[in-house]
Amino acid sequence: MKRILVLFLLMPFCVFADHYFGGYINYTHVSGYTYHVEVITFADDHNDNSDRASVQIKWGDGTVGWIDRTNGDGKDIYPGVKKNIYEGTHTFEKTGNYQLIFQDIYRMYDVTNMSPGKSGSSVLFFDAIIAVADTLSYCINTSAKTLYDPYMWVKSGDPFLMNLTHYDEEGDSLSFKLIKPKALNGLPVAGYWMPAGVSLDPKTGCFTWDNPTWGIFLFAYEIAEFRDGVQIGHSVVDFPIFVNNDENERGDFTSVENTIAGVYDFSGAGNENFMVNYENLFADSVALEVEGGYNQSLYFTATEQKSATGQEAFDTLSLNYLGNDKQQGGHVITFRASSYFGTDTIFDFLSFLVNTDSDTTWGCTVPPNIKGVEKIPPDVPSLTIAPSLFTDDVWINLGTSFEDMKIEIFDIRGRLVYQESNFPSQTMQFNLGGLRIGMYFFRIWRNQKILTVLKAVKR
Repeated sequence: MKRILVLFLLMPFCVFADHYFGGYINYTHVSGYTYHVEVITFADDHNDNSDRASVQIKWGDGTVGWIDRTNGDGKDIYPGVKKNIYEGTHTFEKTGNYQLIFQDIYRMYDVTNMSPGKSGSSVLFFDAIIAVADTLSYCINTSAKTLYDPYMWVKSGDPFLMNLTHYDEEGDSLSFKLIKPKALNGLPVAGYWMPAGVSLDPKTGCFTWDNPTWGIFLFAYEIAEFRDGVQIGHSVVDFPIFVNNDENERGDFTSVENTIAGVYDFSGAGNENFMVNYENLFADSVALEVEGGYNQSLYFTATEQKSATGQEAFDTLSLNYLGNDKQQGGHVITFRASSYFGTDTIFDFLSFLVNTDSDTTWGCTVPPNIKGVEKIPPDVPSLTIAPSLFTDDVWINLGTSFEDMKIEIFDIRGRLVYQESNFPSQTMQFNLGGLRIGMYFFRIWRNQKILTVLKAVKR
């Protein structure tokens, strides 16, 4: 495969050795307080360290579980990249907003847009939030799903568009926002910076990079689900982009006919045709396909007519809206072009939005404050503090013999500002929002002996 072989030659070999490329979490309501969860990871398929038959997930209620891979040994979706799907079911004991967390070692080496030398030792972290509520009183949510896998390669200087094409089974409106990728305990990866010319369409989720530069780049974005104007869901997608000088070149789309600025509004039930052409004079041949949440919706029917003549492809989506769509807007539809170069294939994406208008209501109340999640202890090594730069709270792991310990906190002038003893658990949270900005020293005692002194800075 030309693309992968060239990438090996141009970049250090460790880029494709033993490391995750990214992932995300899906969840589906089963009944009551029970949810089915999928963790999807994208990993190197050449080595064993990032190949897991099962992975650990934090359920957000203080418990941790192992969930097994359900797609065999994983599926090769591109040369060198394996997609893994892990599935499990969990029943929460009470209502609340719970943060599902996946974190594991083995991010990629040599990421360009973070601190040099840090990426290979950085944890891969992504999350989602479930609002567990009384089904008789509140709306129940299932997360948004994706129709395409992330495509990760582009030629230097060649404009890049990519869209996983999210849809929501329940008709929630979706909003997308670029965020800093996360490391251990959800903290931003070290020294992260956003390259120039990168954007994410907040309505379609289409990722655009106007002028990619050589290197390996890391990105993440947040998907927010809204129902009746109130946020009901949250999840994160983490993925890389590999940019080199030897990638094959992309072609060009026409704009989608019958849309204005990439949007079409159904004012009521009706039918409309959406046509697009794609041409790539550098390719041996091209093809087009289209995907969107309309295939999962009860309010639409659709037919597709596509054809190709060598280096040009044509596709027409005939979409029939039946009316009474509860979503009232925001259906993402994506045409994906395939350009063939011998045995190599590259992809290009063009997305548009279909809005609908309806007086249908949900008949339930959205649970409040989706971001107000249940607090659980982060991963903190024994006798250490996190974060070392804090605003309000810090966590300290007191070790296994925490019952006999005492903590004293001193400011930079040696004044005792806080003390506590008789701890109920090994990892404790301390709310220090009332302290002044500055450096503080944490003296940890056991049986009248000082075990260690930690330090942290309040900002």
